[in-house]
Amino acid sequence: IPNIPNSVTNMANTFYFCSNLTGNIPNIPNSVTNIVRTFENCSNLTGNIPNIPDSVTRMYYTFDSCSNLTGTIPNIPNNVTNMISTFSNCSNLTGNIPNIPDSVTSMSYTFKNCSNLTGNIPNIPNNVTSMYSTFDSCSNLTGNIPNIPNNLTSMGYTFSNCSNLTGNIPNIPNNVTDMSYTFSNCSNLTGTIPNIPDSVTSMYSTFRNCTNLIGTTYIHSTNISNVTYCFRYTSNTLSKNVYIHYTYDNGVYTKTYNSFQTAGYVGTNTTEAIMWNVNVLNMDAS
Repeated sequence: IPNIPNSVTNMANTFYFCSNLTGNIPNIPNSVTNIVRTFENCSNLTGNIPNIPDSVTRMYYTFDSCSNLTGTIPNIPNNVTNMISTFSNCSNLTGNIPNIPDSVTSMSYTFKNCSNLTGNIPNIPNNVTSMYSTFDSCSNLTGNIPNIPNNLTSMGYTFSNCSNLTGNIPNIPNNVTDMSYTFSNCSNLTGTIPNIPDSVTSMYSTFRNCTNLIGTTYIHSTNISNVTYCFRYTSNTLSKNVYIHYTYDNGVYTKTYNSFQTAGYVGTNTTEAIMWNVNVLNMDAS
């Protein structure tokens, strides 16, 4: 890639899917504001990612699938709002994840499959609303999961396959709806599962292979449509209890209850029922 002139302001889609380009990425001029999809799927580019100018406000999919880039991720400019898939599938990037600016609102797929990133996950800004698959398969990240932003709605696959994360799961905000695969294969997480808020509608494989979780959790949502494999392959040697809603005031089973029954957690001798003691409560009447 040749040097980029200082007069350029918009680099969106410039080298999009130029998979046969080789060599290093040149310096990005301070005049540039938009680097959306600029190097997406340039899988043969090598070397480090250059500094990203403070002028940049848009950088989603920028380095997606640049699997041969190496070195550390540079600082993220303070005015960036959307980081969807910015570094996803950059499997040879190393070092720590830099601070995420408070301006960021969307982080879906941002670091997915960045399996050589190390260190702790930085604080997540309060403005973030979507974290679908953000750290999926970042298997070398360590330390505790930071607090989850209160405005977050999507947590599907967020920490899936982060097998070296440790400590307790933080509280789940009341706005979250999707928790499919959120913590699946996080085998080193410990402590109890936090209470599940009313807003959650899907818990497919949420805690699958989380073998060190213990204790009691209350699932307050009555509208969960799928809990298949929610607690699959967890250890049966530790004390685990789950309390779920049983009926509405009119005696009709809740969707959550039916989902747990369908998945084999209630009234059966399945692996799920044996490993987790699921208790059904008429919580509306209590």
